[in-house]
Amino acid sequence: MPSQVPARAAFEEPARRRVALGLILGEIIRSANLKVDRQRVQARLDEIAASYPNSDEVRRTYLQSAEAMRQIEATVLEDQVIDWCSSRQASPSERRPL
Repeated sequence: MPSQVPARAAFEEPARRRVALGLILGEIIRSANLKVDRQRVQARLDEIAASYPNSDEVRRTYLQSAEAMRQIEATVLEDQVIDWCSSRQASPSERRPL
């Protein structure tokens, strides 16, 4: 009888990519001394809560959940890394061929 469990190999490559990406993001955050922007976290929370009819209740629920707030903070910090990288992108005249 064939196994219902997907092959391990199907998960290895995506897992390796996630780990590598996490290490790269972590190094950028460390070397650029990036800290999560609290105003952006609040703005993201407001954006999430506004998408629900009971936005005040949703906002309170998020604020009372450390895990939910960590997820928002992680997303904001990822956005900050993208902004940081974009701000350092070389202009076309400064680019060199590989």
